[in-house]
Amino acid sequence: MKTGKVFMFPGQGSQVRGMGADLFDQHRELVAQADEILGYSIKELCLQDPQKVLTQTDFTQPALFTIEAMSYLSEMENTVSVPDYLIGHSLGEFAALFAAGVFDFATGLTLVKKRGSLMASAPRGGGMAAVIGLNKEEVSNILRQPSLASLDFANDNAPDQCVIAGKAEDIQSAKALFEREGARYVPLNVSAAFHSRYMAPIQDEFRAYVRDFDFGTLTVPVISNVTALPHDAATIKNQLVQQISSPVQWTDSINFLLNQAAQDFIEIGPGHVLTGLLEKIRTNFKATPLPIEISTNSISNHSTPPIDTESSQQIETVSTPDFRETYDVGSNLIGGSLRDGVASADLVIAAGKNGFFCSYGAQQLGKEKVLRDIARIKAELGTKRFGVGFVPDWKAPEADIHLIEALLKAGVETLELSGLIAPSLALVRFRLTGARLMSNGHAIAPNTIIAKVTRPSTAISFMAPPPPDKVKEALARRLITEQEAEAAPYLPLAQDICAHGDAAGQSNTSNVLGLLPVLQSARDRMRAAGELSAPVRIGASGGFGHPKSIAAGFMMGADFVMITAPLQCTYEAGTSSRVKEMLQVCDVDDCDYAPAGQFFEQGGQSQVLRKGVFFPARARKLYSLWQYHDAISKIDSKTRIQLEKNYFANDLEQVWHDVERRMWKEQNSIEIEHAQSDEKTKMGLVFKQYFRQSVQYALQGQSNQIVNFQVQSSSAMGAVNNWIGHSLWEQRHAADLLSQLNEDVMRVMRQGMSASIQ
Repeated sequence: MKTGKVFMFPGQGSQVRGMGADLFDQHRELVAQADEILGYSIKELCLQDPQKVLTQTDFTQPALFTIEAMSYLSEMENTVSVPDYLIGHSLGEFAALFAAGVFDFATGLTLVKKRGSLMASAPRGGGMAAVIGLNKEEVSNILRQPSLASLDFANDNAPDQCVIAGKAEDIQSAKALFEREGARYVPLNVSAAFHSRYMAPIQDEFRAYVRDFDFGTLTVPVISNVTALPHDAATIKNQLVQQISSPVQWTDSINFLLNQAAQDFIEIGPGHVLTGLLEKIRTNFKATPLPIEISTNSISNHSTPPIDTESSQQIETVSTPDFRETYDVGSNLIGGSLRDGVASADLVIAAGKNGFFCSYGAQQLGKEKVLRDIARIKAELGTKRFGVGFVPDWKAPEADIHLIEALLKAGVETLELSGLIAPSLALVRFRLTGARLMSNGHAIAPNTIIAKVTRPSTAISFMAPPPPDKVKEALARRLITEQEAEAAPYLPLAQDICAHGDAAGQSNTSNVLGLLPVLQSARDRMRAAGELSAPVRIGASGGFGHPKSIAAGFMMGADFVMITAPLQCTYEAGTSSRVKEMLQVCDVDDCDYAPAGQFFEQGGQSQVLRKGVFFPARARKLYSLWQYHDAISKIDSKTRIQLEKNYFANDLEQVWHDVERRMWKEQNSIEIEHAQSDEKTKMGLVFKQYFRQSVQYALQGQSNQIVNFQVQSSSAMGAVNNWIGHSLWEQRHAADLLSQLNEDVMRVMRQGMSASIQ
């Protein structure tokens, strides 16, 4: 059984102007071939796109294939081992087959050119939509409804991300139905229903075209989009044809590879979309008892095509404006928001008065309290800037808009985003309010966003300008003015991106040391491609509690470093003294990952205190029960008694009645109605009540419920304890802690630079 490397090739949608800037001079022979086959300059299309056609299917597909083929050759030049498996998403499958030696570059590009031309000529009136938050089975069940008979399942991208296709008008009308089931529904900017029955005429034409080409043998196994199994040499042509109208079985394909013990997945080509999907699939992967062995009967010894050895172009480092100047502070060390008011108004005020930027933990608090605290912070700090923690609610976008309106009215100028973030109408409203285009062509905006991200694809979406469709909608709804809309293309949605990993609270288990340089590289590529409308800063958060680790972050090029967990064990933090007593003695290994209540159904993870509590284990138990049961009534009596006694201290039916009353009070009638007709939804809401209770137990310091305390924490808490010697929390003040950390960080950095000079 193979245990090694997988190369993944992305499909349409990953294209970006400027892609492959460092490849064209390396592979001049291939570039010349491409120009001859296509009848235009592939380099000009990819780097400049003067005719604005790169997003058109008949240009996108040849461009991506060319970039991915050259990227593969460059990767093979620099690697010591060949991949054990190859896989491509839709169009990317052609690049995978090229890498496997099934056809040469010219043949592959000729096929892709024809495929792109045919798909571009598909009948108009088709559409596609992404369904986020439901799995393949759930989406398929909904599509069985008679009213949706015209829609097809098109892509199974991840356990919580599918794509459907069909007639454009039916795609639009299906939105309400999917949203009622709890999904985020995103119509895609396409002109046809790809990977559906509506591609049958295109498929027939492509079959006739492919028939005349000769394919070689596989040198490396390639996973088929159609079957989610390795290609058989005899059926490659047929499956490439079928792929046009068949769903892309990406989740099953990755699961197959994981079941073969594949571990090292490398995305070849522009972007990191497939890497993000891989993370989601890994999280939900369960190995089958007998992994499938791949037959090598049709696989020859792998040989690498000749490679142009000219050196690649170097991308210049992007210089950004001074962080301290923007936020009018004395340090690039900042305090992050801790939800439920743990990052309290008192903490923000104390930090701000001593020259440190800090964010208020507004997440999960009522609007009235948030506005009262913001008013007090502004009264104390005057013109000094501070942030407000904000977790977008993709289930309630209108509620987000109303909250943003209230924050703007209260004079908030900076949002610190966390959770499952994505560009939204509410964020566009916030960012563009007060923005204007100056006579020199530059744009200015008074409001800033610090976006904490756990994956490159999210970072890229926030480094880009606000999405034009969102700007158009905001303008139509009079959320922004014409002047503000005019400035939008010249502003990044978030000027400050924070690589967020191993942090207290929701962080998806990302590693900041791996994530930070990847985000920096993404920024630099966007800068080189002319896709950055203004400078963007890249900071880091998660695991930073010791001066040496913070110094390492700065030495890696972080424009700012955010600390969170250590601040909740200070005098000003808005949590109970009992929690602070527990935190002041914890070490670097006293935390654990557990399901996050706010993102329970999506499988989101939260890093919490483990020492002295049962919460992480109990949270995992609840999530496991939710995964494997369709209703509370299906849980065995012994387990139910345990839940009622130890977890909830209440009968589960009574817990549901309490949840129901609260949600009616919060005017959340849609989710209540859904739960009343769906037992699994009801079970999820009941289980999430444990997470709500566990937070309140901790905030209130209820001694009889210590084992159920949910305390957001990370290794940074143990690191700062080791640094300051486990002092009492009463002696720790936020401003003093930040000041001492900053001083010692500067000392470490000076020592490091002196050592390097010597």
